[in-house]
Amino acid sequence: MNFPLPTTRTGRVLASAALAGLVLTGAAMSASAESVPPARHLTPHPEWSISPIVPLTLRPGATGEAVTQLQDRLAALGSPVTTTGVFDSATTAAVKHFQKAHGLAADGIVGPKTRASLDHSPAIPVRGDSTALAQQILNRRGITSLNAHSKPVGGPHLDSSALSNIRDAADGKRALTSSYGDAHGKRVELDERMLRGVLQLNANHGFSINITEFAGGDHSRDSLHYKGVAFDTSEINGVHVAVSGKGRELAERLESACHFLGASQVLGPGYPEHDTHVHCAWNTRN
Repeated sequence: MNFPLPTTRTGRVLASAALAGLVLTGAAMSASAESVPPARHLTPHPEWSISPIVPLTLRPGATGEAVTQLQDRLAALGSPVTTTGVFDSATTAAVKHFQKAHGLAADGIVGPKTRASLDHSPAIPVRGDSTALAQQILNRRGITSLNAHSKPVGGPHLDSSALSNIRDAADGKRALTSSYGDAHGKRVELDERMLRGVLQLNANHGFSINITEFAGGDHSRDSLHYKGVAFDTSEINGVHVAVSGKGRELAERLESACHFLGASQVLGPGYPEHDTHVHCAWNTRN
């Protein structure tokens, strides 16, 4: 299948006439990512097949079918980017977040290494309402919801632990906030976008994580945890989040992955009171 050459906004052809599109295939998970077998409700995307061509570099400002293919691929991996056929600022930001999340130079240019990483990410569809997504998280190897609080200042209160929260959500119930601090033991629905993001991190971006908090725990008065749109993690791929070394590197990669997936609030090492965990949250829906 051949596609027209991408061009810049000024119409300049980006490659020779022998180049006809961008190869984006839904292949198996890359060797650099942990191999995690699909759980219930998660099945690999059918392999995409577009005629192999000479490697092509896509840059911000390009337009055409190759850019549409790129945007479709980003969306399949969880980005909220809109398919327009124009390599615009939103697409550039998504590419940069993807690159950093996958350990690549975050220059916003889709060259051979970025294309290969996009090709090798499995693009497993993550679907369902909050109940179905919570059930998938419970069954997903590589995501561990803890039955304890990161800061148990008011006692254990295990009914509001991350594990209890996700079990309640999987049963179609609202999750319980802790009975101390500013939350006062109320119940909130865990947000679909946040739950989908947790699954995407593992299924399509290769991160194994623990979840230290969903709606429970002690947080600031206006914390998004109490709105059901946030999660915290303190361990990534078996490494504890830290201010330096591998723990910092993985934290920064996970932060970029959360940005890629549409999180509006991402905090980690270097931000006050977040040196030992990463916090990802999505906007509340009014």
